[in-house]
Amino acid sequence: MWLINTTTIGLERADATTTYAILSHTWSEDEVTFEDMIQPELAKKKRGYNKIENTCRLARRRGIEYAWVDTCCVDKRSSAELTEAINSMFLWYKCSAVCFTHLEDLEPQSGDEDDFLEGLPSCRWFTRGWTLQELIASQTLEFYDCEWQYKGTKAELRYQISDITGIDLPVLENNALLESIPIAKRMSWAANRKTTRTEDMAYCLLGIFDVNMPMMYGEGTKAFARLQEEIVKETTDLSVFAWKAQEGTDIPYQDFRGVLAQSPAEFAHCRNLSRAPSMRYGYEFSMTNKGLRLETYLAETLNTEYILNLACILPKRNGDLSRVGVFLEKTADGYVRTRPGELFETRDSRIWAGARYKIFIRKRVSPFGSAALKNLSSTNLVVKFNISHGFQLHSFAAKPADLWDPLRQSFITDNNGNFTGFLDFQISDTSQKFVSARIFVVCGLRVHPGTGIMGPWMGVYNSLDKGSQRSQWVAGCIDDYYASYGEEFFLHKLRERTLATGLDVPLTANIPCGAESGRLHVSLKTPPGTGDTRHDIFVNITHQ
Repeated sequence: MWLINTTTIGLERADATTTYAILSHTWSEDEVTFEDMIQPELAKKKRGYNKIENTCRLARRRGIEYAWVDTCCVDKRSSAELTEAINSMFLWYKCSAVCFTHLEDLEPQSGDEDDFLEGLPSCRWFTRGWTLQELIASQTLEFYDCEWQYKGTKAELRYQISDITGIDLPVLENNALLESIPIAKRMSWAANRKTTRTEDMAYCLLGIFDVNMPMMYGEGTKAFARLQEEIVKETTDLSVFAWKAQEGTDIPYQDFRGVLAQSPAEFAHCRNLSRAPSMRYGYEFSMTNKGLRLETYLAETLNTEYILNLACILPKRNGDLSRVGVFLEKTADGYVRTRPGELFETRDSRIWAGARYKIFIRKRVSPFGSAALKNLSSTNLVVKFNISHGFQLHSFAAKPADLWDPLRQSFITDNNGNFTGFLDFQISDTSQKFVSARIFVVCGLRVHPGTGIMGPWMGVYNSLDKGSQRSQWVAGCIDDYYASYGEEFFLHKLRERTLATGLDVPLTANIPCGAESGRLHVSLKTPPGTGDTRHDIFVNITHQ
């Protein structure tokens, strides 16, 4: 790293063992750059040179021979050096002998200490992104006003600093505790901070989360997405997904979002968040090209919504503690976050008790993709059973399973005119003395030749109907589908055979109930209306 010799005020190369002081400040116009330091006479003419001189003066008083100032100790012409500096910034502040913090907008106070403390919260230094990690990382930090008059240390002012920043007192006293703080809570410390460049809102937080990543100026908000992906690689803390979308900001509000936040501002509500007590610290999850992969149990609401448990707690205004989750909706390409401006809250953790299974949640959803999802849901095939009293579903499978939404009892068609799926089920009486043959309901979407409008089609088949060649074809295709572990080819084959030219798709089937028990009559119909109901499929099962 480059350091300033506090006597000559010239740049020198130094190694990690060198003792140095460091400056924390807010940038303004006419700062001294690395190139300026090569020509001292030019550097001295710049307004920012005064900061360098005073930093060196304070360091010399303590017998410290070197100092580091971010404006001029990084050769920004070298992308490698810039990347190293940004990724090492937290460590460099942590390893400094002392950090001098210059509050250039804090006017000198001739009165008592209370006058100074009143002006502290309005200092610009507390609103900038980069100064957050400088505050936390520095072991010894001293504050100076605009005239470089000493005002106190971080330790002396820790209560006021905690109130201003939201940073926990123990972290201000010992930054080794930083890793014990939930991700979302750490994000909340940056919620009201700003950076000049959009990308820096992510880069300035690398040290807070102890991650590294390359700099890509020009990527905009994607930098914050990359930061979250790097965090996910290093933690099992699901609070990283506890953000809430904000209306009335520069970011357009969407009905559907991916699993990643768009800025630290979306964590503003997490200042008092904590981890939920558990015997297990956390489960494995990872980011893939398909999105966030995790094994979990999704709770279900009466409004047919899935809830992902984030294993964290937020206090309510009345003092009650609520366990927190996020609302999800299943799509053809994995789950997405719905109602992104809200968090699900409950005091009953038992709603998440169940067998864990693998799910994928998309990383991000564009505004266009969100609008498309809103329209696509109306093309799903919703299956509604009406079963005679005394009978029940004995076994049930819906394929393809990844396009079946069990909560809403619907196939997710993605408005695909070639969509094909099937239900494979059996009926029994409630005493289970009788179990029917397998019944197949094959369904899908197609453009009707007469109207040119896409709508549903369906057919029902008795697997043991030896007198129907088509029933045997359908049973064969379905068994081949199972044997191939879900090969899509057999769905296309099933569609071709079901919709064969010149053959009517059967909407009824009779299933024997035994020698003296009559039969089950299975019939299919779809309501004649328009709108969402035009894709409802009613499966009526009556005992005759």
